[in-house]
Amino acid sequence: MPPQTPLPVLEQNLTADITIVGGGFAGLSTAQRLHQLDPSLKIVLLEAGRFAESSAGRNSGFMIDLPHDLASDNYAGEGLEADRAAIALNRKAIAFATEVAGECDLPKEMFDPCGKYNAAATKSGDEHNREFATHLTKLGEPYMLYDQQQMQEITGSPHYTSGLYAPGTVMIQPAAYVRALSTHLTGQIDVFENSPVTRFEKQGPGWGVSTPNAKVSTGQVILANNGHLESFGFYKRQLMHICLYASMSAPLSEEQIKTLG
Repeated sequence: MPPQTPLPVLEQNLTADITIVGGGFAGLSTAQRLHQLDPSLKIVLLEAGRFAESSAGRNSGFMIDLPHDLASDNYAGEGLEADRAAIALNRKAIAFATEVAGECDLPKEMFDPCGKYNAAATKSGDEHNREFATHLTKLGEPYMLYDQQQMQEITGSPHYTSGLYAPGTVMIQPAAYVRALSTHLTGQIDVFENSPVTRFEKQGPGWGVSTPNAKVSTGQVILANNGHLESFGFYKRQLMHICLYASMSAPLSEEQIKTLG
C-alpha cells in the first residue's frame, strides 16, 4: 500500500453547486461522475475522518456483475428480465471503476478482474450451485462448474464439494482505491478530510452545511453515508453505520495447508 497523501481540512467558508457528505465509494464515485458530466460544476466533498480509514477502507472489496441476492438460496433475483437489467447496471459500475483504476494507475493487486467462485461444502450448497448454473444458462451467461477434486486443486483444501466460477467479478483493495480516487479528485473538485458535517439546514433556495471550522453554502446536498443498508430490507429512508472487517495472512506453505486441513 503506498503512503497516504494528506488532504486539506475545510477551514474557510465556501460556496458550491453541490456538496457531497461522505468520502467512501458512493461519495467519491458520485463526485467523479458529476465532474465528468459537467466539469464547470463547483463540487465540495466532505469526509469526516481520513479517507479510507472508515468502513469504506474495510469494505469487502469486490464488484459482482451477476445476480447476488443474499435473500435467495441460489443468488438469483426476481426473474430473468430483472436480472438482465441488474447485470447491465452492475457492468456499467464495473466499467466506471475500471476507468478509475486506469486513471489512478492501480496495479493488479489493487484492482483485479479475476472472477469469483461460489464454493459449496454441503449437499444443499451443491444443489444451490446447480440451480444457479441453470439460471445463468437461461440468462446466457458464461460459467464453469467444478467438482471436489478440481476445487481442491484451485484452493488447496479438500473442504469444498463443488464450485461455480463466473468471470465477471472484480476484486478491489478498498483502501487503496478510495485513497487513489480521493487524491485524483483533488485536481478537479474541492476535497476535504477530517471535516465532519455537524449540521445542515435550509438556506434560501439552497442549504448551509456546517463543519467544526467552516461552512459551505450550497445549492444541493448529496448524502453518501451507509446507503447500502436499505438493500437488505432494513430501515427504509434511514442511515445506519456499518463496519466490515477482513483478515488476511501471508500465503500458506504446503506444510501449513496439510496441517490445517
